[in-house]
Amino acid sequence: MKIPFFHFKGIQYGVKTILSGLIPVTLAIICFEMLIDVGPYQKELKTLLLAKSYNFKMLIYYIVAGFAHIVICSIIIYHFFLTSKKNAPGTTLKWTRRIRLACLLGMFALVFILDAVHTNIAVFSHDRLYILMSQSPFFKSAMKFFPADFLPLFHFQLFHLFSVYPFVLICFALTVMVYGGFYIGKDLHDYINRDEVPNNEIKKYISNINSALKKYAQLLSVVLVSSTLSTVLFFQVPISLLKGQAIKSDYGGVSVSMGICWGVIFSLTLLFLCIYPYWLTHRKITVLIQDKRVQDDPELEEWLTTNKSFYLLMGNTKLIVSVICPAAASIIATVITQGL
Repeated sequence: MKIPFFHFKGIQYGVKTILSGLIPVTLAIICFEMLIDVGPYQKELKTLLLAKSYNFKMLIYYIVAGFAHIVICSIIIYHFFLTSKKNAPGTTLKWTRRIRLACLLGMFALVFILDAVHTNIAVFSHDRLYILMSQSPFFKSAMKFFPADFLPLFHFQLFHLFSVYPFVLICFALTVMVYGGFYIGKDLHDYINRDEVPNNEIKKYISNINSALKKYAQLLSVVLVSSTLSTVLFFQVPISLLKGQAIKSDYGGVSVSMGICWGVIFSLTLLFLCIYPYWLTHRKITVLIQDKRVQDDPELEEWLTTNKSFYLLMGNTKLIVSVICPAAASIIATVITQGL
């Protein structure tokens, strides 16, 4: 009996696409661990003086942006879900659901574990916020630990109550990534593993692949832009807790840099989520060009050769714009929030 992962090409394509998308954040985590010592910074944070008042506007903006992010993700997840089911054989659908669920649980567990071990990127992304918020009376209820502060029999601390909201936002984005990976994996399987395409249908065939890839990249770009906006606003939440303009400026500077950092990571994530699908398509077109039937049709061969560069990514202007959007959104959102 064959192993399902190798037996079902669509599932294989989906899993490989998802794993490719993890490369940018993995590299970012490694760089932060190797290049930054967060110990002195954490000690300094605990000595900062807090103001006696707090402006809740950034918190409200963040909550609203997060809710919008959840709605956007839910719509796109539903679209990927319905499309993945379309014309799928029962056995394939069964294994797709199983492996997709395993990928989702694995992603959620990975995020929780990386947060629990307090990697350097986690310290700069949210731990530094929680250090300030836990010292403020304005967040006394929100910063209670679960289960220690809610269940007297349990004395260990798993997470802050406030951290549930950003964790949920991350999980929704990861769910889009997983469902999107299986969506494009199924489409690639339907197109790329087609044995023979008549000459008069090749242009339509390539057009259909292009349409699927373009929709996939654009929907992911929308989600990553909404993720970026929520992240930038999240970093701004505790700034008005600080006392003194100089301290606010120093702390806010780190928030700005981390907002842009995550915008770049999200852009690279989108790029890596597209590399494998586009490479598969480029390989399929190369095979078509080498087909004797195509070589006997000079006009079609020239058309395929011209359009092949589109799948080398750098020849695809619309894809480049989609990839740049999250990084651009981080910069624009940062500038806007500075004036709020």
